[in-house]
Amino acid sequence: MLAYITRHGQTEYRQGKVKLAEADDLTTEGRDNVIMSALDAASNMESLGIKNTEIKSSPYGRTLYAAKIWQKALRMRNIGARDIEICPGLSEIENLNYSGFLLKFIIGGDIQCSDGEFTIDPKESNPEKYPSYVYFRMDAWHKLSPDYRRKLPKEITEKIDATETFVQATKRFKGVLDSLDSKFSSHLLVCHEGYTGEFIEILAGGRNMAPYLDRGKYFVLEKRDNLWVPFSIQNNGIKFDR
Repeated sequence: MLAYITRHGQTEYRQGKVKLAEADDLTTEGRDNVIMSALDAASNMESLGIKNTEIKSSPYGRTLYAAKIWQKALRMRNIGARDIEICPGLSEIENLNYSGFLLKFIIGGDIQCSDGEFTIDPKESNPEKYPSYVYFRMDAWHKLSPDYRRKLPKEITEKIDATETFVQATKRFKGVLDSLDSKFSSHLLVCHEGYTGEFIEILAGGRNMAPYLDRGKYFVLEKRDNLWVPFSIQNNGIKFDR
């Protein structure tokens, strides 16, 4: 059994969780990238003799729109793409504010608090100078030194603690994988980059390069002896965070 895992394309982040019919949160570039990936995957499925696939998607506008594009592209190639199922388990990282919060712990910056701004010092929040994808995957901001945590306003530490960890998100994602119906030879999961890192690191050959799945691209997992293992990845699907 195969699972095609794809990340949504470039987006304006206009929509949160929406109904399938309302989903349209991709830029022109994002839409075109998803179309190319879906057609590439359809050719791959044809070569493997795959006749049909289930589709599960995160409930956000950008992922649901990508799922609709994939569904249309697969059906054009006579791959029996079933109706799209909205899957809460594929949602983005819970309570994560990347640019306005997490990024400040990676590179430093000011965070607005109720009693004014607090400046995050990257020498203390990121002493190892991890790039963003490594910092997140190591849950580094959940492992700040006790001395530095004591310096942070309570509302900042509460926000850190309320954000889903990479370990938790990865466990959630694997739970979706393990729930897939084995009577189908393939499945399509339309989701977010945040919890795919463990598989991408294997496909890229190591964590030190800080690899991540590019927007709109896909990779494939195969279930072997009850374990999901990387099978292949789309050409140029991996990018690196220096």
